[in-house]
Amino acid sequence: GSHMHRVINHPYYFPFNGKQAEDYLRSKERGDFVIRQSSRGDDHLAITWKLDKDLFQHVDIQEMEKENPLAMGKVLVVEGQRYHDLDQIIVEYLQNKIRLLNE
Repeated sequence: GSHMHRVINHPYYFPFNGKQAEDYLRSKERGDFVIRQSSRGDDHLAITWKLDKDLFQHVDIQEMEKENPLAMGKVLVVEGQRYHDLDQIIVEYLQNKIRLLNE
């Protein structure tokens, strides 16, 4: 893929691919995660999170209503649900998943 190197200003964003994300999370706690560029192109991001020791899930985030290719989409779609920013995805989607995992 020849997509531009995007700079996303978010504390959990890293310039990783999927494998690098897993390597980084290997030494972290269950439920830890990173946000990263997606191999699907410039209107996608991905969350990689750690379910267990060597078990990771990659979650696709589709960006909609982008002002330009490098801008974050104003609407973010995960599994058919619409969110307005990454923090909302972390709180409402990811923390919910992590809670279910821990139950």
